[in-house]
Amino acid sequence: MKNLIIVLLIAAGIYYYMGQSSKCETEEDLKNKAAEMLEKFQALATSGDLTKIMSLSKRVQDIKIMQTKMDIPSACKAMDELMKEL
Repeated sequence: MKNLIIVLLIAAGIYYYMGQSSKCETEEDLKNKAAEMLEKFQALATSGDLTKIMSLSKRVQDIKIMQTKMDIPSACKAMDELMKEL
């Protein structure tokens, strides 16, 4: 359960620090994607599949690093790939 909370906090942090839109070229675009990813993580959390959550948590951290470095295209691509698995 502790790991689940950590993953959700990371996802919430990504949502908070990223922008919103649909093209994924700006910080605003990233916020929109992050919100969608957070919703999917919340659905996964309610499913109770802790194994899957833990396997995806490293990728969430990597996305956060990309966002911090303002590597918007890479962060968008990584979020899209991650959401396919959610």
